[in-house]
Amino acid sequence: MGHHNYPPTRAKPGTARLVADEARRKYLAFLEELFRESERERRAADLAARVRAADVDPASDLGQRLLRKLERADGYLCLATTRAGTPCIALGSGSGWRCRFHGGASTGAKTPEGKARALANLRQYRDSGQGPEQG
Repeated sequence: MGHHNYPPTRAKPGTARLVADEARRKYLAFLEELFRESERERRAADLAARVRAADVDPASDLGQRLLRKLERADGYLCLATTRAGTPCIALGSGSGWRCRFHGGASTGAKTPEGKARALANLRQYRDSGQGPEQG
């Protein structure tokens, strides 16, 4: 037969609380890891959706390169239509998340006040001797 302790030994005072605190700490660590994992999955799905928006399969070599690029840059793809008719896959930044090639240059002043200010600046630039030689 087996060996039995009789009378049973009692736990030291406070042991139950220590065990409960340890179990609580492990449970909170488990929940935190679960949250991190769900965030990683959500982010991966978001990046894959951005790559699909560029008409690129995320499983292809190009798609994998784009996913790594997006993870590093934490940004967006430009997705402007190129001359070839395909979406631009450069990293976008700034207003509208367009790349440096598709950001759009200024079209100049529109209001009469803005046009007058631009003309005054041009005259000041030419009169200061910094402008091109007139001749």
